[in-house]
Amino acid sequence: MAKRSSVLRVEPGFSGFPQEGFEFLRALRDNNSKDWFDEHRSTYKNSLRQPPCRLVEDLVIIFDSKQLQLTGDVKRSLFRINRDVRFSKNKLPYNCHVSAALSRSGSRKDSSGKFYIHVEEPSAMQP
Repeated sequence: MAKRSSVLRVEPGFSGFPQEGFEFLRALRDNNSKDWFDEHRSTYKNSLRQPPCRLVEDLVIIFDSKQLQLTGDVKRSLFRINRDVRFSKNKLPYNCHVSAALSRSGSRKDSSGKFYIHVEEPSAMQP
């Protein structure tokens, strides 16, 4: 008898982050201003906003099938790219990464345990 795979097969909504998204993050690091961001907003939406939405949707399905008590949705799980600069010495308006979190309640503010996703352009992670 053939061994049955425990890997869930779902139609791929998430197919990865396009190279254009990483190029956007690299350029954002050097041009972190509202004017530059507004000029490149469509690239952000297509290359860096849609992929994590699909990833969160796929992970919710996978976690549910594995009976993991982690959930989320696009509205509550994704972090904004805008930074809160009110009390910070660093006044750059945008984060140079995208991130999301799945939790037991579905809220990224839940403190009972999380699955955190953080994506940034590769050279930003090297010393």
